Parts: sequence; structure tokens; C-alpha cells
Amino acid sequence: MSTSPKIIVSPASREGGAAADVTVFDGRRSAKRQVWIESPAIDPNESSDLTSWLIALLPYAMRLGAEVELDGLVDHEVLSNVRSAQDILAGWYPERLQPVEVRAAGSVQTAQPATGNASFFSAGVDSFFTLASARQPVDFVLFVHGLDVALDDAVLASRIRQVADDAATEVGARSIPVTTNLKVFTRRSTIWGSEQHGATLAGVAYALRSQIGSVKIAASYSDEYIHPWGSHPDLDPLWSSTAQRVIHDASWATRIEKASLAMTLKSAREGMRVCMHAQRGYNCGYCEKCVRTRINILLAGYDGQCETLPPFDMASLERVSLNDEGRRAFAYENLRYLRGSGQDRPELDAALEHAIRKGELQERREDANKLIQQG
Repeated sequence: MSTSPKIIVSPASREGGAAADVTVFDGRRSAKRQVWIESPAIDPNESSDLTSWLIALLPYAMRLGAEVELDGLVDHEVLSNVRSAQDILAGWYPERLQPVEVRAAGSVQTAQPATGNASFFSAGVDSFFTLASARQPVDFVLFVHGLDVALDDAVLASRIRQVADDAATEVGARSIPVTTNLKVFTRRSTIWGSEQHGATLAGVAYALRSQIGSVKIAASYSDEYIHPWGSHPDLDPLWSSTAQRVIHDASWATRIEKASLAMTLKSAREGMRVCMHAQRGYNCGYCEKCVRTRINILLAGYDGQCETLPPFDMASLERVSLNDEGRRAFAYENLRYLRGSGQDRPELDAALEHAIRKGELQERREDANKLIQQG
């Protein structure tokens, strides 16, 4: 007999970190897997608190349409905000995500949150800017292996961990290494960028609450180009708890402004990484994200000074496809900055405008082909 989908989350133990057993019933059969977060900053005595897993798995549960049952405690504030977070996600993606019921064995409140503050770090423009622009000293820098870097790529993870260490030292902070399988667990069902990644980061942060009372997630987009995305100024604060504030940082800044300040850091000039396409490498230099960042650096006045990206050349822009709203938002931002900056770069101006128009046409053709295929 078929039943409604359900996810049951139960406490589990893992040396050097936190873990939970997740049993997923799809209506006919069940499968049990373990999710985990490893870090020396995790208190091993708090395994009955399942808040991290509710936060990190909520978009996943919404994608499955599965009610969530937690055999442990969940932070009182997070439980109160679950419906609001779901309303935002379901409002953005009504065809993919639906609100689900959440039940916990009980709630917990933290009377005295930790005083440490932290910033997530990927070695990209946004995370370097968050470190460089902090108004109060940053205590901890968090690089999470298993998100942008595959769990089995120890070489690349080691290199970025060293960049995180260098960046932390440069701003007077301490780097905390973190590793998790949460992306591996959720990636078959959720879309990482648009649905999942902000919740995953917030779930990881909560696991470090014994040392961290506030954490910054660097904004992906500036205010003018905000659109539905897994990390968002309306969504990120809803992952806050009685133990920890989650802050969506610096959406007020453009990427050129971010690049301009980030490149004042030696660690950024030597170790910036933005590429998701380099196979077992650092930056390919020629994908949309690499080219966009090379333009950011050019307009900021640092062309050729980033050791991990080549100087900008027009041919690389001509090869880039801007066939989605997010990519075009960054191109519009570069074009608008260029036109307002007084820089004399007519060839770049024309190339950006052409790339944007070509991307719009390409997206319309792709959408039309999908409709034809659907009948």
C-alpha cells in the first residue's frame, strides 16, 4: 500500500564531527543514508540537536514533497521560521518545491550564544570582499570541502584550504576546516545554486555554534540584480537561530566594487578561484564565470595582477554564452559600470551589449525547443 513520502532524521555519531541518519520513504520503499559534517570546531556532545539537518535538508524535502520527522531537538527560532522559509522557496519555484510538514521531538533554545563571528570562504570575489570589507574583525574563516570542491579531490581542497589560511592570517582571523557530504546527499534532487546552497551553508554553520554566534554568507548578486536564488537577502536570515545569526552580506556592492577591494588582499591576488569547470584544476580562464571575473578585475584597475587568471582579452568574451538571467545580470552590471566609469573602452562596451542580446535570443530559442519537445 502506498503512503505519503516522509523523511525521518535521527541522531548519529561520527568521530570528529556531527552526523544524522536520514531515512527517506518515497511511498513504496525506504532508503537510509548518513549525512555528516566534520570539523575540529564541532562540539561532539550535542548530537541530539538536529537543527543543522533540518536547515540543510529542507529544500531537499520540499523537492520530494516529503514531510520531515526529526527524532531529536530543533532550535526554537528555526522551527518558528520554517514556514516562512518554505513560503519563499515555494513562491519562487512552485513547480518544483512544495511546503511540507515538519515535526520535531522537542525544541531547544540557546541562552548565551557564542561571541565569535565567521565568514564562509570559497576563494572567490564575493568571499574575499566580505573579509576585506568587514567593519569588525573577523574571528573565523570557513572553507567547506565537499561543496565547490568534490570530496574526492584532496589536492584542490588542500590548495584552497591554504588560500583560506592565508586570507585568514591577512585579516587577523583563524581558518576553520570543514568537510561535509551534504551536497552529495542532496544534489540528485535539488538544484544547488537556485535552491540548495544557502540552506546547506546555514546548516553547516549551526554545527559550529559552540564557537560561532554569527556567520556571513557573501551575497551572490548586488541589490539591483537580485532574483530567486538559494542564498538571498530575504531567505538567509530565516536560517538564524537562538544560537546564531545568519547574515546575507554585502548585496549593496557591485562585483566591480567587490573586485576592487578584494584585489587589495595579497591572498586574493595569489589565490582567487572562481571556476566550476576546470577539471581537477584551479581556473580554466575561459568559462563565463572566469571571463566575467576577468572583466571585473579589468574594470577595477587590476588587469594582469591576479596570478590565477589571465589578463582580459576580447576573444574570450566572444566565446561566452549568456543564455540565462543570472549570467546576463553580471554582464549588465559590467556594462553599466563601464558606461558610468568614464573608461574609454568602446570595443568592450559593444561586445558586452552583443553578448547580452545573443544570450537573450539563445534562451528564447532553447525555451521554444523545450515547449516543442513537450508537445
